[in-house]
Amino acid sequence: MNQLKTIVFAATLAAILLALTGAGTASATVLCKTTTTPCEGVYQAGTVAEAVARPGTSAKITYASTTTSCKGSTLALKTTNSGSSVETVLATFSSLTFSECTCSTGATPIVKVLETGSVEIHYLSGTDNGTLTSRGLKLTVNCSSAGSTCVFSTPEWLDAGELKGGPEPVLAVNLSLVWTEGDGSFGLCGEKIIWEGEYLASKPSPLYVRAS
Repeated sequence: MNQLKTIVFAATLAAILLALTGAGTASATVLCKTTTTPCEGVYQAGTVAEAVARPGTSAKITYASTTTSCKGSTLALKTTNSGSSVETVLATFSSLTFSECTCSTGATPIVKVLETGSVEIHYLSGTDNGTLTSRGLKLTVNCSSAGSTCVFSTPEWLDAGELKGGPEPVLAVNLSLVWTEGDGSFGLCGEKIIWEGEYLASKPSPLYVRAS
């Protein structure tokens, strides 16, 4: 009986390890020029994606119960690898800007990018899309007549939204940054800010997120 239990335990453990291995490879990702599987046209390392806030919308930063809306927000990402059957796609922000901003309090808003950080793209099974995580982004934000400056960042990988693939790719950003420092206290600045926006990519196009 003990030998039988040992065999059953070993078989169960092997099944669990196999399942975990499968789960790991399921996150493999490439950025593709087609919707074919496997991908027939992988965008290689060094690809630059440029995007602007979708016309008629604004990027919004919610901060200490106030909202800064920026019609002129732009971003650019540069991939640092091509992705593969065993890894996701990594990219860095080559630029990130916020302009034409207004504040819900009527104060003149300040939004300044201190550090741009990195992005990781993870294939979303059954779609042409990928989820986004981000790390290393740091912003200075002020939407208060008090004039305090608050710094928020992503010190670790945090959920950042979704890359929606297609002939006109869209980056739907939804990222919470936590308070890090500033001349305003934690209580004045608040615990976090939320950056939201839909960015329409001008290049590369088309772009589809696929498993390799």
